[in-house]
Amino acid sequence: MSFQRKYTIEMDHVPFDDDFCRETTALLRQAAKKKERAIMQKRKTVKILAVAAALALFSLSAFAVVKFVIPRQLFSGMDVELESLRAVVDVDNADPDAVKTMQKTFANDDFSVTFEAVAKGKALRQVWHFEHNDAAGQTAHSVSDILNNALEQDPERQTVDSLYAIFTVRRTDGGTVLYAEDGKGLTGADLGYCLLIKGYYPNPNMLFDENHWDIGTYEDGAVLYVACDITNAAAFADEDLSIAFTNTMVPSVDILAMTPAGEFYYKESYTGVPGLFDFDLDDSLADPAKAAAFKANGTFHTYEEFQSLMAEENDAA
Repeated sequence: MSFQRKYTIEMDHVPFDDDFCRETTALLRQAAKKKERAIMQKRKTVKILAVAAALALFSLSAFAVVKFVIPRQLFSGMDVELESLRAVVDVDNADPDAVKTMQKTFANDDFSVTFEAVAKGKALRQVWHFEHNDAAGQTAHSVSDILNNALEQDPERQTVDSLYAIFTVRRTDGGTVLYAEDGKGLTGADLGYCLLIKGYYPNPNMLFDENHWDIGTYEDGAVLYVACDITNAAAFADEDLSIAFTNTMVPSVDILAMTPAGEFYYKESYTGVPGLFDFDLDDSLADPAKAAAFKANGTFHTYEEFQSLMAEENDAA
């Protein structure tokens, strides 16, 4: 079986039906409206805290200021207990307590995205068994089936150590980013990211597992805060890491590519949010055994290996 065919089959088996995006977006929009009503009464307090954070610029460390700026609601909504936060700074302003990157902000005509911080916390996971067999014995995976079936079960709950990359997203026209009434914003189904390791061709399946692939959002003042789970990248902490942040749920090789020298880039045909950031993690987090296990899962390919697989695909066609 060709590489391209295998990739297509794997993606086709993701258990989402044709109505997934529409139904999920509707559910998320309802939840967002309900959440907005609940926090409106707290808006004044939030604004006061923002002013306090600004005044603290001259009296607190960079670590403390970042902690004030990142809304607590971002993590509480994800059932994550925040333990630490390290600011992301460009290399010209780096200090020992910061996470370094070559370029902190990327933008196009519609959106800008900024890599703000790397957070560590304990995530409370609820593990549901979503499969539901209908009368004909067929497995159903519609959103309504999933939700109805899940309500009948008791979840397995576990706390796991997790790492998150924190981004802020803004519209260039200053409008609301998430669920914008003018239709120019984004929905939860639009957000996606891909962890990248230098020397290996972009593949959204490289570090994916069911325990660590989570996105949390919170918007305030037309600034969308996004937390992306990067826990599995820790196993490769002693290697060169990058992350692509896009408004495409699955940023695949259709939009991401790599040069022979191992540099990542977006293809010219891609017109979405162009977030592409390198970052560093403490080398002590590296786990060679876990990294080796990931590399053995068949999704890690060097530039030469990937080109060979594509050549085989073309020959087969």
